[in-house]
Amino acid sequence: MNRFFIPKLEGDYSDILMTRGIVEIVKFILQEQNIESPKIVIKNQSSFYVVESDEKIKKEYFDNLKFKSLYPLIFYNKMEQKPDYTSDIIDFTIEEEYKEWSDSKMKSNLIRQTTGIPLSNKIMNDIYAIKDYFGDVLLIILRFYSQIKLDYSILNKELDGLFEGIQINNFKKVIKYKLTYEELAKVERSLDELFNGFDNYHWSKRNKVKKFIKNNLEESETTKEIVDNIKELYNQGKIEFTTNRNALSCLLPIRVKGLNVNDLSSDSRITPSNSSESWSKLFLIIIGFYKSFILKSLSSGNRLYSVITPNQVLLDDFDMVYSSVEPNYYPAEILEKQNILYLSDFISKLLDKLPEFNFQRGRRSRRNRLKNYIEGLKNVYLVDMGQNHVIKNIYDLNVPNWIILDEEKDKGKFKEVFEEFKDLIRPIDDKNEDIKIFQELYNFLTTERVDYLLNYYYYHAILVMQRLGDDQGARIYKKRSVKFIMSKLDGGYAKILENEGFKNFAKAIRNSTLVPIYLNEKKKVKFGLLQDLRRAALNKKTLLTELSEFMADYNNENGLESFHHGHQKRANLTTKDFEDVVKLIDENDSKIIGNMLLAYGFGKDEKVKEIKEDDSNE
Repeated sequence: MNRFFIPKLEGDYSDILMTRGIVEIVKFILQEQNIESPKIVIKNQSSFYVVESDEKIKKEYFDNLKFKSLYPLIFYNKMEQKPDYTSDIIDFTIEEEYKEWSDSKMKSNLIRQTTGIPLSNKIMNDIYAIKDYFGDVLLIILRFYSQIKLDYSILNKELDGLFEGIQINNFKKVIKYKLTYEELAKVERSLDELFNGFDNYHWSKRNKVKKFIKNNLEESETTKEIVDNIKELYNQGKIEFTTNRNALSCLLPIRVKGLNVNDLSSDSRITPSNSSESWSKLFLIIIGFYKSFILKSLSSGNRLYSVITPNQVLLDDFDMVYSSVEPNYYPAEILEKQNILYLSDFISKLLDKLPEFNFQRGRRSRRNRLKNYIEGLKNVYLVDMGQNHVIKNIYDLNVPNWIILDEEKDKGKFKEVFEEFKDLIRPIDDKNEDIKIFQELYNFLTTERVDYLLNYYYYHAILVMQRLGDDQGARIYKKRSVKFIMSKLDGGYAKILENEGFKNFAKAIRNSTLVPIYLNEKKKVKFGLLQDLRRAALNKKTLLTELSEFMADYNNENGLESFHHGHQKRANLTTKDFEDVVKLIDENDSKIIGNMLLAYGFGKDEKVKEIKEDDSNE
């Protein structure tokens, strides 16, 4: 076995945690064979996550496999006994400030219960009780996931079959232990055949054993004890293994109703629904939980759970991502604002680590799409309801497809774009200012539609004009950022931005809006120009009329300046410029061209504050 297929049954991050559980078992098995650094790849394929190892796992690897707790256990003061079979324990009886807690302790706090044994301990306790069969348990799990199967109840049946076999074997050992050496030598082969014929551990089996002892051995003190106490001996063979457990919201969030449901009437429930799950699935999820879960506890009391979604990445690289790329969280009133900042910070950090990825196991292609390696983030947002937290949103934040590195310097340019998003969005008041800025940018990042991007630039430009007009500070997006993003989007937008007539009209828009403000010449600012052009862009005829009138006014202003001062600072728009733009509108949608003029025209040049003469910083 070297390939394993984990289905995306839940649709939330629990599928990834489960995949990570399989990864850790594969890694553990190989390392037990002194294969210290196996190359394990995690792939995101259609309806499955695929785990692939360069080392094949052989059946004999599971023979005599020693038990190991594959995740830390929990101990706190309301538990009667501390687990004594592992040293990997999160001990809550040790007093520590919350800020000093380890990452594992913070995660364990979500699993720890008010009273009683935590779920993670219960499952591991059951496994430890059959520790001699630890290899058999892991073999059944890996063997099941090594094939694509549609009926996942088969795994539970196979494990149940193992448990039946363990109990039958235990019962047989108890009976053999009670017999004398001579008695056992006489009937051992026949006794083995009897027990081998048992297909379950039903109470009726004790009667068959009782009958066998009576028929095949003369009555003695030992045989009489077996016959008289057959029920008790049968019970000694039993194992207490709970096959289904109640899940937790941090492990299987999609199973829990919360504020993300439509019906919150008095009759609706905000309690777990269908939260019972097989122990084997929870076992794998908990292993992954300790390896891959990101917890953000917010000052408001709310919480954010996140898991990084792989696309195709080596395990070592994936671990590196978790250890050093965990994004910062920026609490905000508007969820879209939170998510823009969270995703932008994640992508910026991911870009820093991109050169360390082992591209295609050695050979690095010239063109690298970031999403080919990391899909993004799967998130669960919970609100503090007093005594508990309720899920409000379950959603994905994926890396945009247009983050494509055609050359080395693209990494720095992409990072600059997402750092700019953070710098621009963070200071905007999400209570009192236009929230459409957040909504449009968030829509662009999650859908990659150019109209959302252009809408974002428009609303941001309007906000900047309002602030600058009131002598308030304002951060403005850079023109080169607009150009770089548009060059990475499908649709031929880069070619439009290089059109000479387009660039000259965009420059004229900038000279009529942004530049006069920086030159403290507010009388020359056309404050309604952006709105007029956006309305006119709804169709070709009105846009051409608006641009024609703008061109005439712009050139007239230049003529007046030349008449009064003997020279003009700005170059005139020409008939050729207008013809170029007309051709672009004929070849493209008027809304796209009109809004691209606004976006590119309002973008800030790096030296915009130093403009004194003609703005020629193209």
